[in-house]
Amino acid sequence: MTNVNDNLFAQQFRSNQSTVLNGIKKLCKVSTLKNKFPVLNWLPKYQASFLLCDAIAGFTVGLTTIPQAIAYGVVAGLQPQYGLYAAFMGCFTYIIFGTCKDVTIATTAIMALMVHDYAIITPDFAVFISFIAGCVILLLGLLNLGVLVRFISIPVITGFTMAAAFTIGSAQVNNLFGMKSPSNQFLPSSWQHFFTHVTSIRLNDSLLGVCSLIFLLVMKEMIALGMCNIMGSFVSSMPVTGSFTRTAINNASGVKTPLGGIVTGTMVLLALAFLTQTFYYIPKATLASVIIAAMISLVELDKIADVWKSKRIDLLPFMVTLLTCLFWSLEYGILCGVLINISFVLYRVARPQIYLDTIKICGYDICFVDVKQRLDFASAEYLKEKILKFMNENRHDISLIIVKGVEINSIDYTVAVNLLSLKEDLEVLSCDLICWNWNDSATNVICGLNSELRYMFKKEQSIEDVVNDYYLSLEKRNECSRPATLADIS
Repeated sequence: MTNVNDNLFAQQFRSNQSTVLNGIKKLCKVSTLKNKFPVLNWLPKYQASFLLCDAIAGFTVGLTTIPQAIAYGVVAGLQPQYGLYAAFMGCFTYIIFGTCKDVTIATTAIMALMVHDYAIITPDFAVFISFIAGCVILLLGLLNLGVLVRFISIPVITGFTMAAAFTIGSAQVNNLFGMKSPSNQFLPSSWQHFFTHVTSIRLNDSLLGVCSLIFLLVMKEMIALGMCNIMGSFVSSMPVTGSFTRTAINNASGVKTPLGGIVTGTMVLLALAFLTQTFYYIPKATLASVIIAAMISLVELDKIADVWKSKRIDLLPFMVTLLTCLFWSLEYGILCGVLINISFVLYRVARPQIYLDTIKICGYDICFVDVKQRLDFASAEYLKEKILKFMNENRHDISLIIVKGVEINSIDYTVAVNLLSLKEDLEVLSCDLICWNWNDSATNVICGLNSELRYMFKKEQSIEDVVNDYYLSLEKRNECSRPATLADIS
Protein backbone atom coordinates (compact mmCIF):
# COMPACT_ATOMS: atom_id res chain seq x y z
CA MET A 1 0.00 0.00 0.00
CA THR A 2 2.88 2.34 0.82
CA ASN A 3 4.42 1.89 -2.63
CA VAL A 4 1.11 2.64 -4.33
CA ASN A 5 0.65 5.83 -2.30
CA ASP A 6 4.23 6.90 -2.98
CA ASN A 7 3.74 6.35 -6.70
CA LEU A 8 0.50 8.33 -6.72
CA PHE A 9 2.16 11.19 -4.84
CA ALA A 10 5.16 11.17 -7.18
CA GLN A 11 2.89 11.23 -10.24
CA GLN A 12 0.88 14.11 -8.83
CA PHE A 13 4.03 16.06 -7.91
CA ARG A 14 5.51 15.62 -11.39
CA SER A 15 2.22 16.71 -12.94
CA ASN A 16 2.06 19.88 -10.81
CA GLN A 17 5.72 20.63 -11.47
CA SER A 18 5.20 20.27 -15.20
CA THR A 19 2.18 22.58 -15.07
CA VAL A 20 4.14 25.32 -13.26
CA LEU A 21 7.12 25.07 -15.61
CA ASN A 22 4.91 25.18 -18.68
CA GLY A 23 3.15 28.25 -17.29
CA ILE A 24 6.48 30.05 -16.74
CA LYS A 25 7.68 29.17 -20.24
CA LYS A 26 4.41 30.41 -21.70
CA LEU A 27 4.81 33.80 -20.01
CA CYS A 28 8.21 34.23 -21.66
CA LYS A 29 6.95 33.62 -25.19
CA VAL A 30 6.37 36.37 -27.76
CA SER A 31 2.96 34.87 -28.51
CA THR A 32 1.87 35.59 -24.93
CA LEU A 33 2.87 39.26 -25.33
CA LYS A 34 0.92 39.48 -28.56
CA ASN A 35 -2.04 37.83 -26.89
CA LYS A 36 -2.09 40.48 -24.15
CA PHE A 37 -1.46 43.32 -26.64
CA PRO A 38 -3.39 42.37 -29.81
CA VAL A 39 -2.33 45.62 -31.51
CA LEU A 40 1.04 43.93 -32.07
CA ASN A 41 -0.71 41.38 -34.27
CA TRP A 42 -2.72 43.58 -36.62
CA LEU A 43 -0.78 46.87 -36.72
CA PRO A 44 2.28 45.51 -38.60
CA LYS A 45 -0.13 44.06 -41.19
CA TYR A 46 -2.13 47.29 -41.56
CA GLN A 47 -2.72 48.41 -45.14
CA ALA A 48 -3.41 51.87 -46.46
CA SER A 49 -6.62 50.61 -48.04
CA PHE A 50 -7.99 49.85 -44.57
CA LEU A 51 -7.81 53.50 -43.50
CA LEU A 52 -10.89 54.72 -45.39
CA CYS A 53 -13.01 51.77 -44.22
CA ASP A 54 -11.99 52.29 -40.59
CA ALA A 55 -12.60 56.04 -40.83
CA ILE A 56 -16.12 55.57 -42.25
CA ALA A 57 -16.95 52.94 -39.65
CA GLY A 58 -15.59 55.10 -36.84
CA PHE A 59 -17.57 58.11 -38.05
CA THR A 60 -20.78 56.10 -38.26
CA VAL A 61 -20.30 54.68 -34.76
CA GLY A 62 -19.53 58.16 -33.47
CA LEU A 63 -22.87 59.48 -34.74
CA THR A 64 -24.58 56.83 -32.62
CA THR A 65 -22.26 57.01 -29.64
CA ILE A 66 -22.58 60.75 -28.96
CA PRO A 67 -26.39 60.96 -28.39
CA GLN A 68 -26.45 57.67 -26.48
CA ALA A 69 -23.55 58.73 -24.24
CA ILE A 70 -25.34 61.97 -23.42
CA ALA A 71 -28.56 60.11 -22.63
CA TYR A 72 -26.85 57.47 -20.48
CA GLY A 73 -25.05 60.16 -18.52
CA VAL A 74 -28.49 61.46 -17.57
CA VAL A 75 -29.61 57.91 -16.64
CA ALA A 76 -26.66 57.70 -14.25
CA GLY A 77 -27.81 60.90 -12.55
CA LEU A 78 -24.84 62.87 -13.87
CA GLN A 79 -24.41 65.87 -16.13
CA PRO A 80 -24.59 64.89 -19.85
CA GLN A 81 -20.88 65.50 -20.42
CA TYR A 82 -19.97 62.66 -18.07
CA GLY A 83 -21.46 60.24 -20.55
CA LEU A 84 -19.09 61.61 -23.19
CA TYR A 85 -16.16 61.35 -20.79
CA ALA A 86 -16.92 57.64 -20.58
CA ALA A 87 -17.23 57.31 -24.36
CA PHE A 88 -13.89 58.48 -25.77
CA MET A 89 -11.21 56.89 -23.57
CA GLY A 90 -12.52 53.37 -24.17
CA CYS A 91 -12.25 53.94 -27.94
CA PHE A 92 -8.55 54.79 -27.69
CA THR A 93 -7.66 52.11 -25.15
CA TYR A 94 -9.43 49.35 -27.05
CA ILE A 95 -7.16 49.97 -30.03
CA ILE A 96 -4.25 48.58 -28.00
CA PHE A 97 -5.96 45.86 -25.98
CA GLY A 98 -9.01 45.00 -28.09
CA THR A 99 -9.33 41.74 -30.00
CA CYS A 100 -12.59 42.23 -31.90
CA LYS A 101 -12.69 44.81 -34.67
CA ASP A 102 -16.49 45.22 -34.41
CA VAL A 103 -16.68 46.04 -30.69
CA THR A 104 -17.04 49.62 -29.52
CA ILE A 105 -16.43 50.51 -25.90
CA ALA A 106 -18.70 53.08 -24.26
CA THR A 107 -21.14 53.40 -21.42
CA THR A 108 -24.35 51.40 -21.50
CA ALA A 109 -27.80 51.96 -20.08
CA ILE A 110 -27.51 49.05 -17.64
CA MET A 111 -24.15 50.23 -16.33
CA ALA A 112 -25.51 53.75 -15.97
CA LEU A 113 -28.48 52.49 -13.97
CA MET A 114 -26.25 50.46 -11.63
CA VAL A 115 -24.05 53.52 -10.99
CA HIS A 116 -27.00 55.86 -10.46
CA ASP A 117 -27.49 55.34 -6.72
CA TYR A 118 -23.90 56.35 -6.03
CA ALA A 119 -23.41 58.97 -8.74
CA ILE A 120 -26.29 61.11 -7.46
CA ILE A 121 -24.36 61.57 -4.21
CA THR A 122 -21.31 62.96 -5.98
CA PRO A 123 -19.82 62.44 -9.46
CA ASP A 124 -16.57 61.44 -7.77
CA PHE A 125 -18.20 58.18 -6.72
CA ALA A 126 -18.91 57.32 -10.35
CA VAL A 127 -15.26 57.95 -11.23
CA PHE A 128 -14.09 55.87 -8.26
CA ILE A 129 -16.41 53.00 -9.25
CA SER A 130 -14.92 53.11 -12.74
CA PHE A 131 -11.40 52.77 -11.31
CA ILE A 132 -12.33 49.94 -8.92
CA ALA A 133 -14.29 48.10 -11.62
CA GLY A 134 -11.33 48.40 -13.96
CA CYS A 135 -8.94 46.99 -11.36
CA VAL A 136 -11.22 44.04 -10.58
CA ILE A 137 -11.83 43.21 -14.25
CA LEU A 138 -8.12 43.54 -15.02
CA LEU A 139 -7.25 41.19 -12.17
CA LEU A 140 -9.83 38.66 -13.35
CA GLY A 141 -8.41 38.88 -16.85
CA LEU A 142 -4.82 38.37 -15.73
CA LEU A 143 -5.90 35.33 -13.69
CA ASN A 144 -7.92 33.95 -16.61
CA LEU A 145 -11.08 33.93 -14.51
CA GLY A 146 -13.35 34.87 -17.37
CA VAL A 147 -14.61 31.29 -17.04
CA LEU A 148 -16.78 32.53 -14.16
CA VAL A 149 -19.09 34.12 -16.74
CA ARG A 150 -20.07 30.60 -17.81
CA PHE A 151 -22.05 30.29 -14.59
CA ILE A 152 -24.44 32.95 -15.88
CA SER A 153 -26.94 31.22 -18.15
CA ILE A 154 -28.84 32.81 -21.02
CA PRO A 155 -32.17 32.84 -19.07
CA VAL A 156 -30.47 34.77 -16.26
CA ILE A 157 -28.93 37.25 -18.70
CA THR A 158 -32.28 37.66 -20.45
CA GLY A 159 -34.09 38.28 -17.17
CA PHE A 160 -31.41 40.76 -16.10
CA THR A 161 -31.47 42.78 -19.33
CA MET A 162 -35.28 42.79 -19.51
CA ALA A 163 -35.54 43.98 -15.91
CA ALA A 164 -33.01 46.72 -16.62
CA ALA A 165 -34.92 47.71 -19.75
CA PHE A 166 -38.22 47.90 -17.83
CA THR A 167 -36.59 49.88 -15.04
CA ILE A 168 -34.80 52.38 -17.25
CA GLY A 169 -37.72 52.77 -19.64
CA SER A 170 -40.17 53.28 -16.78
CA ALA A 171 -37.92 55.91 -15.22
CA GLN A 172 -38.02 57.89 -18.49
CA VAL A 173 -41.79 57.77 -18.99
CA ASN A 174 -42.30 60.93 -16.96
CA ASN A 175 -39.57 62.78 -18.86
CA LEU A 176 -41.06 61.61 -22.15
CA PHE A 177 -44.26 63.52 -21.37
CA GLY A 178 -42.59 66.58 -19.88
CA MET A 179 -42.94 65.65 -16.19
CA LYS A 180 -40.06 65.51 -13.74
CA SER A 181 -39.07 61.93 -12.97
CA PRO A 182 -39.02 61.24 -9.23
CA SER A 183 -36.61 58.28 -9.28
CA ASN A 184 -35.05 55.50 -11.34
CA GLN A 185 -37.19 52.78 -9.77
CA PHE A 186 -39.58 50.64 -11.77
CA LEU A 187 -42.30 50.37 -9.15
CA PRO A 188 -43.96 52.11 -7.60
CA SER A 189 -42.41 55.56 -7.90
CA SER A 190 -42.20 56.14 -11.67
CA TRP A 191 -45.58 54.77 -12.75
CA GLN A 192 -47.35 55.91 -9.62
CA HIS A 193 -46.07 59.44 -10.19
CA PHE A 194 -47.10 59.27 -13.84
CA PHE A 195 -50.69 58.21 -13.19
CA THR A 196 -51.14 60.58 -10.27
CA HIS A 197 -49.82 63.57 -12.23
CA VAL A 198 -51.44 63.00 -15.62
CA THR A 199 -52.80 66.55 -15.52
CA SER A 200 -49.22 67.86 -15.44
CA ILE A 201 -48.39 66.46 -18.88
CA ARG A 202 -46.90 69.11 -21.18
CA LEU A 203 -48.30 68.92 -24.67
CA ASN A 204 -45.27 70.26 -26.55
CA ASP A 205 -42.82 68.04 -24.67
CA SER A 206 -45.09 65.04 -25.18
CA LEU A 207 -45.31 65.63 -28.93
CA LEU A 208 -41.55 66.06 -29.18
CA GLY A 209 -40.81 62.98 -27.12
CA VAL A 210 -43.35 60.67 -28.74
CA CYS A 211 -42.48 61.79 -32.27
CA SER A 212 -38.77 61.29 -31.54
CA LEU A 213 -39.48 57.82 -30.18
CA ILE A 214 -41.57 56.86 -33.21
CA PHE A 215 -38.88 58.21 -35.53
CA LEU A 216 -36.16 56.21 -33.78
CA LEU A 217 -38.22 53.03 -33.88
CA VAL A 218 -39.26 53.44 -37.51
CA MET A 219 -35.66 54.23 -38.51
CA LYS A 220 -34.81 50.62 -37.70
CA GLU A 221 -34.02 50.48 -35.32
CA MET A 222 -37.35 50.71 -42.34
CA ILE A 223 -36.02 54.25 -43.27
CA ALA A 224 -32.76 53.03 -44.77
CA LEU A 225 -34.43 50.29 -46.80
CA GLY A 226 -37.19 52.63 -47.98
CA MET A 227 -34.76 55.33 -49.07
CA CYS A 228 -32.66 52.75 -50.93
CA ASN A 229 -35.69 51.70 -52.96
CA ILE A 230 -36.89 55.27 -53.57
CA MET A 231 -33.49 56.51 -54.73
CA GLY A 232 -32.94 53.35 -56.73
CA SER A 233 -36.14 53.92 -58.67
CA PHE A 234 -34.58 57.05 -60.24
CA VAL A 235 -31.83 54.95 -61.79
CA SER A 236 -34.08 52.15 -63.10
CA SER A 237 -33.40 49.80 -60.18
CA MET A 238 -35.56 46.83 -59.35
CA PRO A 239 -36.76 46.47 -55.70
CA VAL A 240 -34.02 45.70 -53.19
CA THR A 241 -33.96 44.33 -49.66
CA GLY A 242 -31.45 43.18 -47.09
CA SER A 243 -29.31 40.14 -47.86
CA PHE A 244 -27.93 37.88 -45.15
CA THR A 245 -24.88 36.95 -47.19
CA ARG A 246 -24.10 40.49 -48.35
CA THR A 247 -24.68 41.79 -44.84
CA ALA A 248 -22.05 39.40 -43.55
CA ILE A 249 -19.70 40.39 -46.37
CA ASN A 250 -20.33 44.05 -45.73
CA ASN A 251 -19.54 43.58 -42.07
CA ALA A 252 -16.30 41.83 -42.95
CA SER A 253 -15.32 44.41 -45.57
CA GLY A 254 -16.42 47.43 -43.54
CA VAL A 255 -14.41 48.05 -40.42
CA LYS A 256 -11.04 46.40 -40.89
CA THR A 257 -9.34 46.88 -37.53
CA PRO A 258 -10.01 48.43 -34.10
CA LEU A 259 -8.29 51.59 -35.44
CA GLY A 260 -11.72 52.97 -36.25
CA GLY A 261 -11.99 53.79 -32.56
CA ILE A 262 -9.68 56.75 -33.14
CA VAL A 263 -12.28 58.45 -35.31
CA THR A 264 -15.07 57.68 -32.84
CA GLY A 265 -13.04 58.92 -29.88
CA THR A 266 -12.02 62.06 -31.74
CA MET A 267 -15.63 62.86 -32.58
CA VAL A 268 -16.58 62.52 -28.93
CA LEU A 269 -13.70 64.81 -27.93
CA LEU A 270 -14.83 67.39 -30.47
CA ALA A 271 -18.36 67.20 -29.06
CA LEU A 272 -16.97 67.82 -25.59
CA ALA A 273 -14.85 70.71 -26.79
CA PHE A 274 -17.44 72.61 -28.81
CA LEU A 275 -20.90 71.37 -27.83
CA THR A 276 -20.78 71.18 -24.03
CA GLN A 277 -22.64 74.46 -23.55
CA THR A 278 -25.47 73.29 -25.78
CA PHE A 279 -26.20 70.25 -23.62
CA TYR A 280 -28.26 72.41 -21.32
CA TYR A 281 -30.76 73.03 -24.11
CA ILE A 282 -31.29 69.38 -25.05
CA PRO A 283 -34.94 68.57 -24.23
CA LYS A 284 -35.31 65.81 -21.65
CA ALA A 285 -38.18 64.42 -23.69
CA THR A 286 -35.78 63.81 -26.58
CA LEU A 287 -33.22 62.13 -24.34
CA ALA A 288 -36.01 60.01 -22.86
CA SER A 289 -37.06 58.88 -26.34
CA VAL A 290 -33.44 57.88 -27.16
CA ILE A 291 -33.21 55.87 -23.94
CA ILE A 292 -36.59 54.16 -24.32
CA ALA A 293 -35.87 53.28 -27.94
CA ALA A 294 -32.61 51.66 -26.91
CA MET A 295 -34.32 49.76 -24.11
CA ILE A 296 -37.03 48.30 -26.33
CA SER A 297 -34.41 46.28 -28.18
CA LEU A 298 -33.40 44.65 -24.88
CA VAL A 299 -36.85 43.13 -24.35
CA GLU A 300 -36.32 39.78 -26.06
CA LEU A 301 -39.69 38.09 -25.80
CA ASP A 302 -38.71 35.54 -28.43
CA LYS A 303 -36.14 34.04 -26.06
CA ILE A 304 -38.83 33.47 -23.44
CA ALA A 305 -40.86 31.56 -26.03
CA ASP A 306 -37.78 29.53 -26.97
CA VAL A 307 -37.12 28.60 -23.34
CA TRP A 308 -40.76 27.57 -22.90
CA LYS A 309 -40.55 25.31 -25.96
CA SER A 310 -37.18 23.80 -25.10
CA LYS A 311 -36.91 23.38 -21.30
CA ARG A 312 -39.47 25.05 -19.07
CA ILE A 313 -37.51 24.58 -15.84
CA ASP A 314 -35.10 27.24 -17.16
CA LEU A 315 -37.89 29.78 -16.77
CA LEU A 316 -37.32 29.59 -13.01
CA PRO A 317 -33.92 31.37 -13.01
CA PHE A 318 -35.32 33.78 -15.60
CA MET A 319 -38.31 34.73 -13.45
CA VAL A 320 -36.26 34.91 -10.26
CA THR A 321 -33.75 37.22 -11.94
CA LEU A 322 -36.43 39.37 -13.57
CA LEU A 323 -38.55 39.86 -10.45
CA THR A 324 -35.61 40.35 -8.10
CA CYS A 325 -34.06 42.93 -10.42
CA LEU A 326 -37.35 44.78 -10.75
CA PHE A 327 -38.37 44.88 -7.12
CA TRP A 328 -35.02 44.73 -5.32
CA SER A 329 -31.89 45.67 -7.29
CA LEU A 330 -30.03 44.65 -10.42
CA GLU A 331 -26.98 43.48 -8.47
CA TYR A 332 -28.90 41.16 -6.18
CA GLY A 333 -31.15 40.06 -9.02
CA ILE A 334 -28.40 38.62 -11.18
CA LEU A 335 -26.78 37.13 -8.06
CA CYS A 336 -30.02 35.32 -7.21
CA GLY A 337 -30.30 34.06 -10.77
CA VAL A 338 -26.74 32.72 -10.69
CA LEU A 339 -27.42 31.01 -7.36
CA ILE A 340 -30.48 29.30 -8.83
CA ASN A 341 -28.38 28.08 -11.76
CA ILE A 342 -25.63 26.85 -9.46
CA SER A 343 -28.22 25.02 -7.38
CA PHE A 344 -29.31 23.21 -10.56
CA VAL A 345 -25.71 22.22 -11.23
CA LEU A 346 -25.12 21.11 -7.64
CA TYR A 347 -28.30 19.07 -7.63
CA ARG A 348 -27.23 17.23 -10.78
CA VAL A 349 -23.79 16.64 -9.24
CA ALA A 350 -25.27 15.36 -5.99
CA ARG A 351 -27.89 13.28 -7.84
CA PRO A 352 -26.07 11.72 -10.79
CA GLN A 353 -27.87 9.52 -13.27
CA ILE A 354 -27.60 6.02 -11.81
CA TYR A 355 -29.58 3.15 -13.29
CA LEU A 356 -30.00 -0.07 -11.30
CA ASP A 357 -31.60 -3.17 -12.72
CA THR A 358 -31.65 -6.92 -12.19
CA ILE A 359 -30.37 -8.74 -15.23
CA LYS A 360 -29.79 -12.45 -15.84
CA ILE A 361 -26.31 -13.37 -17.08
CA CYS A 362 -25.22 -16.96 -17.54
CA GLY A 363 -28.21 -18.10 -15.51
CA TYR A 364 -27.44 -15.84 -12.52
CA ASP A 365 -29.41 -12.80 -11.32
CA ILE A 366 -27.06 -9.81 -11.20
CA CYS A 367 -27.61 -6.27 -9.93
CA PHE A 368 -26.20 -4.12 -12.72
CA VAL A 369 -25.39 -0.48 -11.81
CA ASP A 370 -24.82 1.95 -14.70
CA VAL A 371 -23.39 5.34 -13.61
CA LYS A 372 -23.84 7.94 -16.33
CA GLN A 373 -21.48 10.64 -15.07
CA ARG A 374 -18.43 11.20 -12.94
CA LEU A 375 -18.56 10.64 -9.20
CA ASP A 376 -17.27 13.05 -6.59
CA PHE A 377 -17.77 13.78 -2.90
CA ALA A 378 -21.23 15.29 -3.43
CA SER A 379 -22.63 12.12 -5.01
CA ALA A 380 -20.70 9.48 -3.02
CA GLU A 381 -23.33 8.98 -0.33
CA TYR A 382 -26.12 9.00 -2.91
CA LEU A 383 -24.58 6.08 -4.81
CA LYS A 384 -24.15 4.06 -1.65
CA GLU A 385 -27.70 4.72 -0.42
CA LYS A 386 -29.26 3.85 -3.76
CA ILE A 387 -27.46 0.50 -4.05
CA LEU A 388 -28.22 -0.47 -0.45
CA LYS A 389 -31.87 0.42 -0.87
CA PHE A 390 -32.06 -1.70 -3.99
CA MET A 391 -30.39 -4.63 -2.23
CA ASN A 392 -32.65 -4.44 0.80
CA GLU A 393 -35.59 -4.87 -1.54
CA ASN A 394 -33.97 -7.79 -3.42
CA ARG A 395 -31.60 -9.36 -0.86
CA HIS A 396 -32.82 -12.94 -1.37
CA ASP A 397 -32.31 -12.97 -5.12
CA ILE A 398 -28.94 -11.27 -5.72
CA SER A 399 -25.45 -12.12 -4.55
CA LEU A 400 -23.40 -10.00 -6.97
CA ILE A 401 -23.40 -6.31 -7.85
CA ILE A 402 -21.51 -5.03 -10.89
CA VAL A 403 -20.86 -1.29 -11.17
CA LYS A 404 -20.13 -0.21 -14.73
CA GLY A 405 -17.47 2.51 -14.77
CA VAL A 406 -16.99 3.37 -18.45
CA GLU A 407 -18.36 6.89 -17.93
CA ILE A 408 -16.72 7.46 -14.52
CA ASN A 409 -13.68 9.53 -15.47
CA SER A 410 -12.37 10.01 -11.94
CA ILE A 411 -13.31 9.74 -8.29
CA ASP A 412 -12.08 11.44 -5.14
CA TYR A 413 -11.19 10.26 -1.64
CA THR A 414 -14.76 10.59 -0.35
CA VAL A 415 -16.10 8.35 -3.12
CA ALA A 416 -13.38 5.78 -2.42
CA VAL A 417 -14.21 5.69 1.30
CA ASN A 418 -17.92 5.29 0.57
CA LEU A 419 -17.28 2.45 -1.89
CA LEU A 420 -15.21 0.64 0.74
CA SER A 421 -17.99 1.17 3.25
CA LEU A 422 -20.50 -0.06 0.68
CA LYS A 423 -18.49 -3.24 0.17
CA GLU A 424 -18.52 -3.92 3.91
CA ASP A 425 -22.28 -3.35 4.13
CA LEU A 426 -22.86 -5.68 1.18
CA GLU A 427 -20.82 -8.43 2.82
CA VAL A 428 -23.33 -8.37 5.68
CA LEU A 429 -26.00 -9.05 3.06
CA SER A 430 -23.88 -11.90 1.62
CA CYS A 431 -23.27 -9.96 -1.54
CA ASP A 432 -20.07 -9.07 -3.44
CA LEU A 433 -19.12 -5.95 -5.38
CA ILE A 434 -17.26 -5.85 -8.71
CA CYS A 435 -16.21 -2.69 -10.55
CA TRP A 436 -16.28 -3.37 -14.28
CA ASN A 437 -14.32 -1.36 -16.88
CA TRP A 438 -13.17 1.39 -14.52
CA ASN A 439 -10.22 3.45 -15.74
CA ASP A 440 -6.83 3.32 -14.04
CA SER A 441 -7.20 6.75 -12.41
CA ALA A 442 -10.35 5.76 -10.51
CA THR A 443 -8.96 2.31 -9.71
CA ASN A 444 -5.77 3.71 -8.20
CA VAL A 445 -7.68 5.95 -5.80
CA ILE A 446 -9.39 2.97 -4.16
CA CYS A 447 -6.36 0.70 -4.34
CA GLY A 448 -4.34 3.45 -2.71
CA LEU A 449 -6.53 2.99 0.37
CA ASN A 450 -6.46 -0.81 0.23
CA SER A 451 -4.25 -2.51 -2.34
CA GLU A 452 -5.81 -5.89 -1.57
CA LEU A 453 -9.02 -4.76 -3.28
CA ARG A 454 -7.51 -4.66 -6.75
CA TYR A 455 -9.25 -7.98 -7.47
CA MET A 456 -12.56 -6.05 -7.43
CA PHE A 457 -11.68 -4.29 -10.67
CA LYS A 458 -12.24 -6.19 -13.88
CA LYS A 459 -11.13 -4.73 -17.17
CA GLU A 460 -10.86 -5.92 -20.76
CA GLN A 461 -13.30 -8.74 -20.08
CA SER A 462 -16.84 -9.24 -21.23
CA ILE A 463 -19.48 -9.08 -18.53
CA GLU A 464 -20.28 -12.76 -19.17
CA ASP A 465 -16.67 -13.71 -18.46
CA VAL A 466 -16.68 -11.60 -15.31
CA VAL A 467 -19.80 -13.33 -13.99
CA ASN A 468 -18.56 -16.82 -14.89
CA ASP A 469 -15.18 -16.24 -13.26
CA TYR A 470 -16.84 -14.89 -10.11
CA TYR A 471 -19.18 -17.84 -9.61
CA LEU A 472 -16.47 -20.39 -10.43
CA SER A 473 -14.22 -18.85 -7.79
CA LEU A 474 -17.18 -18.71 -5.40
CA GLU A 475 -17.79 -22.44 -5.85
CA LYS A 476 -14.13 -23.19 -5.22
CA ARG A 477 -14.19 -21.12 -2.04
CA ASN A 478 -17.34 -22.89 -0.89
CA GLU A 479 -15.78 -26.29 -1.54
CA CYS A 480 -12.65 -25.36 0.40
CA SER A 481 -14.66 -24.06 3.33
CA ARG A 482 -17.19 -26.97 3.35
CA PRO A 483 -16.65 -29.38 6.26
CA ALA A 484 -15.47 -32.85 5.26
CA THR A 485 -18.17 -35.58 5.16
CA LEU A 486 -17.97 -39.40 5.37
CA ALA A 487 -18.45 -39.54 1.61
CA ASP A 488 -15.45 -37.32 1.07
CA ILE A 489 -13.31 -39.41 3.47
CA SER A 490 -14.28 -42.62 1.75
